[in-house]
Amino acid sequence: MINKDELKNALKLYLVTDSDILKGRDFYKCIEDAIKAGVTMVQLREKNADGKEFLEKAIKLRKITRKYNVTFVIND
Repeated sequence: MINKDELKNALKLYLVTDSDILKGRDFYKCIEDAIKAGVTMVQLREKNADGKEFLEKAIKLRKITRKYNVTFVIND
């Protein structure tokens, strides 16, 4: 469970994914670059991804967010 102060820090810069707007750029590199630039929380929200693609993205993004100690949320 995250406490109030940790949540406040985690929500400083919140990124919600949408690979449709990337126009061919690498999804994972864009997320990692955003984290390096100051994103403190990442939400995986891919409306057009099928179940397998969504799961693959979730697993890879979890590895990236753990590497940088960034909070990760999965949208249903």
